[in-house]
Amino acid sequence: MLGGRAHALGLTDLWVSPLQRAQQTAAPLAGPRETLAFLEEVQVPPISGMKPEDIAARYAGNRERGLSDWWDGIEGGESNRDFVERIATGWDDQMASLGFRWKDRENHRVWYDIPRDGVIGIVCHAGTTGASLAHLLGVPQVPWTWLRFGLWHAGIASIETVPVSDGLVFALQSFNDLEHLTAAHRTR
Repeated sequence: MLGGRAHALGLTDLWVSPLQRAQQTAAPLAGPRETLAFLEEVQVPPISGMKPEDIAARYAGNRERGLSDWWDGIEGGESNRDFVERIATGWDDQMASLGFRWKDRENHRVWYDIPRDGVIGIVCHAGTTGASLAHLLGVPQVPWTWLRFGLWHAGIASIETVPVSDGLVFALQSFNDLEHLTAAHRTR
């Protein structure tokens, strides 16, 4: 299903998280593939071997914290502050490695030297998608980024560059596109 959609989109490159579930999703997609470490989901404490009710209790307590406490993440895991910084730095480094550059223009990030041809597919995770979209679109980061940009499983978000002034900015074109999935395969 996703393979046919990827073909229809005309992907020229594929960037994938190193985590197993992203690698498995990307496996049937054709074209050049690059695994990028920064696309890994926020790191949480191991849950292997835990009872489902213990896992639920761990996460339920975190949702009840004060808003600023959400930046701390789950005890024993990566803080959400470090996570969004990792994503932002990863994107800036990846874009710079391709020769893309940006300038701060009146408190807005304007990009230069980005070719308008080519379609890059990215296979990653809910938190990674949210933090990536916020960074590229210039939206302030929040420590509940996977809730702000709540994609369904295998949902597609599409951004593209559009001309603004003498450069380019990223613009959200579609979000949570599930047309490649049957109704029975659509899950959160």
